[in-house]
Amino acid sequence: GRQSRQIRRLGGRAQAVNTSGDRDAGLPAPQGPTLRELAARVQRKKKLLAMIQDLSHQADGLSRRVEALDQIRLKEQADVDQLERAGLSRLFYQFAGTLEEKLDRESAQALAAALEYQTAAAQLQALEEDAARCQRELAELFHCETDYQRALEARARTLKGQGSADAEA
Repeated sequence: GRQSRQIRRLGGRAQAVNTSGDRDAGLPAPQGPTLRELAARVQRKKKLLAMIQDLSHQADGLSRRVEALDQIRLKEQADVDQLERAGLSRLFYQFAGTLEEKLDRESAQALAAALEYQTAAAQLQALEEDAARCQRELAELFHCETDYQRALEARARTLKGQGSADAEA
């Protein structure tokens, strides 16, 4: 598209202004982030805060589940260990002829409990890693509201100055 420029007087200085809305390679690049970019950072910070809260809530529930599954896993393994040791339970099932069947069933239950525990623990770790990633990104946006407010104030001063200069001309 065709780019157009106007020359404006600001405080005694001539400045080229791009009126086409496109960036002109001949003009100096603006310094720092734009208002739109700063506003996007503020919105991102709000989104991150909500995400962290949600991840924290999910992690709390999953943490309780992991603890419960760990207890089940330990109980199931204790059942297997008890059958494998010489004792009254082993003798009873051995005498009844069902020791191998009982040991296979208890081993399968212990394995299932261990797998369920490992899956839940991996999910919890993934949630915690997501929360840590969000926290790191949030730390980078710590002052974004202040930066945005300052940029708004600077823009207002610039516009007010342009209005005064235009009124004098």
